[in-house]
Amino acid sequence: MEPKSRPCVFLGYSKNQSVYLCLDLVSQKIFVSRHVMFDETKFPFEHVTADLTQTESNSTHRPTATASECPNSSSMSTAPPSTTDTLELTCATHAIKDTNWKKAMMEELKALRRNNTWELVHEPSDRTVVGCKWVFRVKRNADGSVASLVVKPVTIRLVLSIAIANGWSFKQMDVNNAFLQGDLTDEVYMKQPPVLYDKKNPEMVCKLKKAIYGLKQAPRAWYCALSNFLISFGFKNSIADTSLFIYQTGSILAYLLVYVDDLILTGNDGNFLQRFSTTLANKFSIKDLVQLHCVLGIEVLHTPKGLFLSQSKYIADILNKANMVGAKECTNPLSVASPLKLHDGTVNKLSQFMHKPSTLHLQALKIVLRYLKGTIQHGFLLSSAATTSLKMYTDSDWASDADDRRSTSAYIVYHGSNPISWCFKKQKTVARSSNEAEYRAIALGVSELTWIQSLLNELQVKVPKAPTIFCDNLSATYTCANPVFHTRMKHLALDYFFVREKVSAGVLNIKHIPTQEELADALTKPLSTEISEVDFQDWCLR
Repeated sequence: MEPKSRPCVFLGYSKNQSVYLCLDLVSQKIFVSRHVMFDETKFPFEHVTADLTQTESNSTHRPTATASECPNSSSMSTAPPSTTDTLELTCATHAIKDTNWKKAMMEELKALRRNNTWELVHEPSDRTVVGCKWVFRVKRNADGSVASLVVKPVTIRLVLSIAIANGWSFKQMDVNNAFLQGDLTDEVYMKQPPVLYDKKNPEMVCKLKKAIYGLKQAPRAWYCALSNFLISFGFKNSIADTSLFIYQTGSILAYLLVYVDDLILTGNDGNFLQRFSTTLANKFSIKDLVQLHCVLGIEVLHTPKGLFLSQSKYIADILNKANMVGAKECTNPLSVASPLKLHDGTVNKLSQFMHKPSTLHLQALKIVLRYLKGTIQHGFLLSSAATTSLKMYTDSDWASDADDRRSTSAYIVYHGSNPISWCFKKQKTVARSSNEAEYRAIALGVSELTWIQSLLNELQVKVPKAPTIFCDNLSATYTCANPVFHTRMKHLALDYFFVREKVSAGVLNIKHIPTQEELADALTKPLSTEISEVDFQDWCLR
């Protein structure tokens, strides 16, 4: 080792950078570095690992291909139970000594062989052989699971809103070893998994027949395998969202949402849902068929009034990680009196200051966490009494950024009384008037609303009347309906004609509302506690 190097404990890999996370046991600080040397003969926490063998294993495991071989590791992801959630092994030779880890690794290897994932061949001289390593991960439950081919969150909320309004049932399914189900069209060779390689033919390599975790072709191969099966069964792939599949035959209507290996099924015919679920389980290995309880890390609670969605577990994890479980609660995440700037902070734009954070930004972040603690049990209700109408609220905060004077656009889309889509983002150019800023916010919202309309059309859901967009700027409302194009608006020509075309065709209506009734106002600026509580009720927050 070099003179200036220091011994550390390898904790894992950074999620944001291509670096190692290293714990200095002396200073108790975590360092990030690309330049490390591994000593796999010393294990500072060996006694902790030994304790893990006394607990029952609840592991996940899967192989992953890598660009180069990692010493003493093989391409599979396994995870035993843990008394300490953060302890995840990185060395296969160490993990194989643990009974639970070994069992998980052997089960994964059996699944690979049963799936006919590869065949052993002699190493070709004209091909590059990718490495293979074991990846050990503790798989969290519904409140913290991570998943890949992803359906859009707006699509999920819209489908849930439609289903709960019609009284349909839900089924949530999980596919075992999803990425191992797809067939490869490319010729790929991989080194044998370390530790559990074929002792009789150690020099041979694996010629992959099917995809494997970590291989760049794996997500596409799994998607093709699943979509081909669904299309052969009679489903149609949505154009608006490729992770949505729709079945419509006669009076039977069903939707299937795909989020990597997590599937959500709903429809108006219980017999069809059961028949399809059985066929799907025969084609792929299904882990469980349960009632919908979690989606995208959001907890789903079934109530007589509809579906209650919340992220209380996720918030609790954040507070625990930030060591603010015992912090004092606050009623508002933003300061109404003192907005932040680049050099002295503002809470609703904290993400814009990550490149140059200051102490004031940290203080603002703590206020947000204190606010989250006070609202940890809050969520919003997808009401079963919702109608199929569409409405949108748009708003802007003109020249709100004190650093560059750019405005903020925001919108909220409702399906009946259920909020399904919302957004607030900084405008790309400086608006010279509040009318211009509001009009750009309307154009942003119309773009989203147009996409939702196309999605509803694919879902076979008819909207009884043209959607209504509510705006609290009278001038912007008149501009949308004015057929005369003024030269002073020529820099907004694209937005103008885009919105004007929709209004002229009767596809949507623009109406003016008082600022007090503008629900999107809460997304563009900090509001007082009294106003925020009113917005909570209008947003269907509970």
